[in-house]
This record gives sequence, structure tokens and C-alpha cells, in this order.
Amino acid sequence: MTTYAVTGATGRFGQRALQYLAAKISTSDIVALARNTEKAKTLDPAGITIRQADYTDVDQMTQALKNVDRLLFISSVPGGAVSRSQQHQNVVTAAKRAGVNYIAYTSFPHADVSTAALAADHHATEQAILDAGIKHSFLRNNWYLENEMPRLKAAAAGQDFLYAAGEGKVGWPLSASTPKPQPMCWRRLTPSRSMNLPVRPAPTGNWPRPSAASLKSRA
Repeated sequence: MTTYAVTGATGRFGQRALQYLAAKISTSDIVALARNTEKAKTLDPAGITIRQADYTDVDQMTQALKNVDRLLFISSVPGGAVSRSQQHQNVVTAAKRAGVNYIAYTSFPHADVSTAALAADHHATEQAILDAGIKHSFLRNNWYLENEMPRLKAAAAGQDFLYAAGEGKVGWPLSASTPKPQPMCWRRLTPSRSMNLPVRPAPTGNWPRPSAASLKSRA
């Protein structure tokens, strides 16, 4: 029997991942990891195991990952009291201690070479996973469409759509709250998939950035 776990189980991405897994495998083989277990009980599929796991508490995370074989590690949000890089290091340390066999980590495009400010934490996390010697896939998703919604809504309402990309193209993945965001990410958890490779899920389109406001009705 293979046990699968998903971090960030109360977030939109985590909820969708758990729903996908619950439709594919027995819920008795799924573990949802969340800081707020009561909230997780109201959001996540019935029948799964829910364990408390805070990225800032390495010992608690280690206990939560006990007997987990394959982990979908969803990156945290930056700006907390404990840095995101330290939170992620805690998760990797806990996974190593608990004997997790495989990690699928939601990273950043070209995280190993990107100079973007948001890439640094993801690069550090990828390196931590490599240093831990855990089998893995780095899921280097593009910028999520939901991050652009304030600009898109403003443009649809007649305001200027200001961006420094000139005539560049965009290929945003669909929001994690849409019906079919990025199932490839969750399919990477299955043992038949190739491991120890970066994965860049295909974008949902290739549109001229100046006309991107037209995407609002399709999001």
C-alpha cells in the first residue's frame, strides 16, 4: 500500500489535489496536512486522514509525515514571521526524518537559474531536496492567472492595463480554483511517473499581453 500526503490541505491548490487523488485512489491511502485541522475537516474529501502540520514546526511535521510514501509539497506564502526558505527547509528535513520516498514540489519557472526575486526561495528548496537525496519532481509552474485578476478586472472595467512586457506573450496556468487547473502536478505523485526531473506543466495559452484583459471571461 502506498500512502500519499498533501501539504497546505486547506488552500485552493491543496483542496483540488486532494479531490483529484480521492477520485483516483482509496481515501484510506490519503493524508491531508494542515495547520487548522478543523477547517480541513470541512473542506477536504471525506474518508481521508487529516493531520496537523505547521511548516514552522519541524518536529510536528515529522510526526505528520510518519508512514507517508509520496508527498505533494505545496510551497508556502512568503512574508511570514518565519521565512519561507526556513519553512521549506523544515518540510524537507521532516520528510527526510520520516522516510518519505518521493516529493513533488510546486516550484517556480527556471528556479535553478532565474534571477526573479520570487525564485530564490524555490531554488533553495529544490537544492534542499537534492541535498536530502529524496526522489523528486520539481513542478515549475508559470505565474498563475489568478495573480493577475485585479489588473484584468480593472482593464475590463475600462482602466488602463499597464505592464512592462511590450508585445510579449503570456502563458499563465489556470487558477488553482478552476475546475481543471494543473492535473499534471497531481499525476506526478503516481509511481509510474519519471522522477528526479524538473517538470514545467504546459501553459493554458500564448496570448499577447496587451489584450490579456479579454481572458477575464475565460478564467
